[in-house]
Amino acid sequence: MISSGINVDLFTLLKLKIHLVHVLGFSNVSAIPSPTSQLFYVAFERKRATTCDVTPCMDEMFPVLDASHPFSIVASVMTESLPPNDAPASLLVGSIFVDILLALITGSEDLLDLPFLTIKRLIECLLVVMYKHDMESRPLRHLQGNLRKAVLRVLNLVPTGLNYEIRQLSLTVAQTYIRLWPTTSGSLVL
Repeated sequence: MISSGINVDLFTLLKLKIHLVHVLGFSNVSAIPSPTSQLFYVAFERKRATTCDVTPCMDEMFPVLDASHPFSIVASVMTESLPPNDAPASLLVGSIFVDILLALITGSEDLLDLPFLTIKRLIECLLVVMYKHDMESRPLRHLQGNLRKAVLRVLNLVPTGLNYEIRQLSLTVAQTYIRLWPTTSGSLVL
């Protein structure tokens, strides 16, 4: 419904984010209140505690990340450290869930343990994040290092002998990252 354009407020999205993080198996989930507003930051451990199947969540997360509906997000709901100027930034509605996707890719023990369709959907979601979400914006800027780690993790799937489609998607991720951020992809070797 969010991807279809239904109006939703930031507080409701944050509550959904807490539930999603719990369902996906992350541990130490907490809501850290913002000192300047009634909003909060969703903190969770980046390593997944369980190996539960995330396929149903990924199937629904893809259209949310791909939705082109503008949404106003303040940086304090995306990072623990409160920036001095917490002005709202106009991003896409799925931007609030970008950190969860990156944590799924970098925090899973072994991506190869996940089902084929889940791996494929994770990589497709990563491509959507790189193409559609403004990683240079103040609320998402702190995730640039995690994005690089996710790209490297996906690129490591190429020599594993997985399905051709997964290997091709992995190479597309690397190519996209190099094209979009040539200055930070210097040590990314294909």
